[in-house]
This record gives sequence, structure tokens and C-alpha cells, in this order.
Amino acid sequence: MVTEARTEHPRVVVTRGAGGDQATVKGTRLSIALLAALFNRGESPAGLLSMFPHLTPAALYDAISYYFDHKPEIDEDIYSDSLEHVLAELRGDPRLEKVSPGKFKHKEPFGSRA
Repeated sequence: MVTEARTEHPRVVVTRGAGGDQATVKGTRLSIALLAALFNRGESPAGLLSMFPHLTPAALYDAISYYFDHKPEIDEDIYSDSLEHVLAELRGDPRLEKVSPGKFKHKEPFGSRA
């Protein structure tokens, strides 16, 4: 069951579901983590508003404010979804073998080749 919880930021809600909590801009499916990742990569507020024309300036600045109020947990979400983190997890999985840079396949059980 998915539920929405209000936050101290009027334009941000936290959706609680089986996959964990996700902060989004109220009335949209736009995650705060996505906006924060783009902002951290140097995207300007004007650039974000042009990317997401349905977003109001007030909602954007409230989302960025929410990010700074919850920076450690949102940064962890951003990192856990990053390519570097996913590849590091794949490299550490003993059931996978590296085929080429960034490509992995499941190891075949011993004796399964014909």
C-alpha cells in the first residue's frame, strides 16, 4: 500500500511504499533526488524550470530547500542509483563474471558446459 505523508515543505510529499520512501514534488511524480542530482551536476534553476515546464519556481526552490534539509539521505539515494555504485556491486557479485568493461554475465555452474 502506498501512502503520502506531508513534510515541513508545503510543495514536497513523501510517498511511502514497498520500495521505500521517496520524496517528490507535490502533484507530480518528479523525485527530489532527480532534481538534486541535476542541480549538483551544475544545472541552474532556470535550466531545471525549462526541463520541467510544469514545475513552478516556488515548487523548484521548495524542492531544493528540502534537499538541503535532508542532504545525507538524498545523497545516499543518488549514489545508490549511480552507475559507479551499480557497477561496484556487480563486480562484487561472485555469481557474475566480467565479459568486457561494464558488461557482466552469470557464471555457468561447474560442469554445465557441453
